[in-house]
Amino acid sequence: MTTLVNPENMNPKKNHDIPIPGESGSIVQAVARVSRLLLTGKEVKIDALLGILGEAVGVNRCYIFQFRDEGTRMDNTWEWCSPGTEPQQQNLQNLDTTPPAWTMRTLRANREVVVPDVDGMPEEAAFDRDFVAAQSIKAFLLVPIYYAEVLKGFVGFDDTQRPHRWTSDDVLLLRTAADLINAYFQRRQAEEALYKEREQLLALFESIEFPIWVADTETYEILYMNTEARGAEGPLPGCICYEALQGRQAPCPFCNNEKLLADPHRPIRWEFHNPVTGKDYIIYNRIIRWPDGRNVRFELDVDITELNSGREALLRAEKLESLSILAGGIAHDFNNLLTGILGNISLAREFTAEGADPANLLEETERAAVQARELTGQLLTFAKGSPSRPREVVDLHTIVEEAATFILRGSKVGCRIAPKTNSCTVSVDSGQIAQAVQNLVLNAAQSMEQGGLIDITFQDATLREDSHPVLSNGRYVVLEIADRGSGIPRHLAERIFDPFFTTREGGSGLGLTTAYSIASHHEGTLELSPQQGGGTIARFFLPLVEEPVAVRSVETQPVRGTGARILLMDDEAIVRKTALSMLKALGYEPVGASDGEEAIRRFCEAIEAGHPFAAVILDLTVSGGLGGVETLDRLLEIEPNVKAVASSGYSVETVATGKKPSRFSGFLPKPYSLSEIGRVIGELLAAESPGAET
Repeated sequence: MTTLVNPENMNPKKNHDIPIPGESGSIVQAVARVSRLLLTGKEVKIDALLGILGEAVGVNRCYIFQFRDEGTRMDNTWEWCSPGTEPQQQNLQNLDTTPPAWTMRTLRANREVVVPDVDGMPEEAAFDRDFVAAQSIKAFLLVPIYYAEVLKGFVGFDDTQRPHRWTSDDVLLLRTAADLINAYFQRRQAEEALYKEREQLLALFESIEFPIWVADTETYEILYMNTEARGAEGPLPGCICYEALQGRQAPCPFCNNEKLLADPHRPIRWEFHNPVTGKDYIIYNRIIRWPDGRNVRFELDVDITELNSGREALLRAEKLESLSILAGGIAHDFNNLLTGILGNISLAREFTAEGADPANLLEETERAAVQARELTGQLLTFAKGSPSRPREVVDLHTIVEEAATFILRGSKVGCRIAPKTNSCTVSVDSGQIAQAVQNLVLNAAQSMEQGGLIDITFQDATLREDSHPVLSNGRYVVLEIADRGSGIPRHLAERIFDPFFTTREGGSGLGLTTAYSIASHHEGTLELSPQQGGGTIARFFLPLVEEPVAVRSVETQPVRGTGARILLMDDEAIVRKTALSMLKALGYEPVGASDGEEAIRRFCEAIEAGHPFAAVILDLTVSGGLGGVETLDRLLEIEPNVKAVASSGYSVETVATGKKPSRFSGFLPKPYSLSEIGRVIGELLAAESPGAET
């Protein structure tokens, strides 16, 4: 419950001596007007909203402060001033919030700060009184902005001409207005996240080499087509499918919409000769739910005209069913998440119209967006041909122990990990191996519905003379995970690694697929076989590092900087802004650049000014400009000892696996956390040499 600061405690004046410039009725109208503007769904000018509120309250200045850097700094982000009132926005930037000021303590307690007369502020507020008096403020009101129980900022109202009395109704109405504005901020952030996730989904569809399109099952309108489906001058979304694709005036006689709708959970695979193109296709259809709630038809077309000439073509066509399950499963799962996001945003709008707190809905929206990001991450794991992070020499036993213990926390299934008797040193992407172990342990635990123990052991295998159908000759660490569950039915054994194939209700069908892909990308493999006495044993092979190498400890806390200057280049504004804030929070002095040319210019300017950069972070892929590799080549001509870190959301094989020489000293994969960027920069600056070729 919020508590007002009682004006009667602020001697020496009494409430009846202080005028009330604003009327509650006009404030009610102003809050209603602000609410209508915020609920239009369009972008709103915050300064204009502050003007509406300021005029209704009868003050000279109305503003919003927003916190950043984990709440330690704040900025006057928006401000409205009445005619003749001196603006203060430029003077109120990058303020420290850590001093124990009276107003800040009150706001952090989620209470409004009500000061009808600055001269009457108590002695404990002397610092605050001097601060506001320097701005000629006679009275002020501060309303905290909270989200997820964290103070994010506040809305302020200043009267620079006279003392000002606010009634409890006034304060309650202005608290409602602040909550509406905060809900608008959170909704805009959620919409931006939704747009980004949607773009990732479409980018994934665009990367598939077969035509994919989606159409409404009732109107036959084409809702989406990837590049392969559109072709050079093909039909575009908005066209009617039978008109654009078949040249007909009515639905095609072979259309299977009714059959799909009769059993929405069953995909249909069929062959078709298109008389328009003269080509043969294998077509995969299924019903998926579009974000707006419609049941729509998903279609993937595989051209088998050339493949039909022989046995090899037929075998390959049979295997393409897994691709249908993959693409359809992506659309189904992703659109379920998008439906949750859109639904919660719509509910949040309704809640704000009623003055209710939408924080819980926005938290659900954020949780759904995080799940969508995790789904995309798993898909990219087996879509890419190499690990996303540089490899490091680690102890597999340690990774397994931590990952298995974590994933089984709170479960009725436990694990028994055998002590290490042989070398378990491997060169891997630790994060991906931990993910694979968690997937395998979770799969084993889910098969043991009555609980029990999972046995985890480590074996040393030496392969010679092509003794294994997949693996090369050499020494391997074999991680064995044995459960006592229901086992794998014989008729399903060949499909267990197919993307999105699952026999478990509620399962994603990506766990084993992802684990198998991770093993393959590390020159290993994954095998599953029935265990005597029931259950399944999973064997995860990884090449053993022959010579012992010191295993690095992993930093769990962010490595703090010491004021070193860091140049960061990234063409995505949101990534650049976030990364610069992270570096500043870590204690560095960061400078941003949007492309290679700007980075080179800032690098030269820093040298000329006598303040060179200690390190540079370069995005490998820049749209329409110099990328990281080209930029580093230019920087090396200027300063041969430059320390550089490559950053990318794509595969890092050109940097990490030696396919292309590089002078990058480290790699920072996206998305990264505060601790990850702190560790990479900290290790780079601590290194004696300025970066060797990888």
